[in-house]
Amino acid sequence: MKAKHIVIYILSAAGLALVVCGAGTSMEAAKSALVLCAQTVIPSLFPFFVISSFMVNTGFVSCAGKIAAPISRRLFKVSGSGAVVFVMGILCGYPTGAKMVSELYENKEISRNEAMRLLPFCNNSGPLFVIGAVGAGMLGSTRLGVTLYAVHVVSAVLTGIFFSFFSKQSDGHQTSTVMAIHLGRAFSDAVCRAVQTMLNVCGFIVFFSVLREFLTPFIFKLLGSGALGLTVSGMAEVTLGAQDICVSGQALPFTMILLSGIIGFGGVCVLLQVCGVVSQAGLGIKTYAIGKIFQMLVSMVITACVVSSWKTQAAFASISSLPHRYLEVAPYMLVAFFFACAYAAARKKN
Repeated sequence: MKAKHIVIYILSAAGLALVVCGAGTSMEAAKSALVLCAQTVIPSLFPFFVISSFMVNTGFVSCAGKIAAPISRRLFKVSGSGAVVFVMGILCGYPTGAKMVSELYENKEISRNEAMRLLPFCNNSGPLFVIGAVGAGMLGSTRLGVTLYAVHVVSAVLTGIFFSFFSKQSDGHQTSTVMAIHLGRAFSDAVCRAVQTMLNVCGFIVFFSVLREFLTPFIFKLLGSGALGLTVSGMAEVTLGAQDICVSGQALPFTMILLSGIIGFGGVCVLLQVCGVVSQAGLGIKTYAIGKIFQMLVSMVITACVVSSWKTQAAFASISSLPHRYLEVAPYMLVAFFFACAYAAARKKN
């Protein structure tokens, strides 16, 4: 018997013992996670899952990608579809980007190498979570949320540029053609895929909420409640980790650095969500994990520079001084722009 199998068996037995011995704690954590899924996760993610799958099924991504191809090939050395996936991932949040990459690869619109390089920088946290939940909700400041989100976007772009050095010569060129499709079938398939993905996401959230309820006290006891303990705890599940960091009483600059780090990484919970999504297409997560660690480190460095410069903070303050309604409308304006691009590409082809 291999050593790794023994470790897996021991961890499984230990997990079962924890759940049995702490049945009450486990049930309360699971209930809280289910409420979170019902009230926040499903309403905020499910529509995006349906729309993203529908966009892939109808060939929208391919059409819009032709417009974005010149920029994406020079910046990331990927096809135009990759640029569309990046925008959708940065707007819709985890794990929309991974889901779209997986579907594009299954449809043979991108190569395996390109899919592996797209995963690390196209699967990101969205503005609803970073600006709304973390900024306005946990930190009590939309300005700080906008700052975190801007750093998150910049770090994702830098991660994409970093992985462009590992491209192959055949990447970045779309060879697929848009086939005639039945809209009803495309929409039905999109809904079915979205339901399956949503169940996977909620299942991981519930499991990690229970696991984190048991492990967090041990982590803080072993590593302390300072930077190291908060970072390790936050890397398990980003939402609860961000909440712990915000209420830890750390100085604001230090809090911002820790928050940007765990938001850039996304958490082990999201990592396994991505594993569940991409494994169906035969893709691995090793490159994705390396990319998210890289993005976490880049995010923390950028945030350290931002919070140490009052002029830079003032610049972000001017951005966040925009009325909330403009921040809410911005994603819809970008979606409308991509529809216009797709329409223009279709007319040009005809």
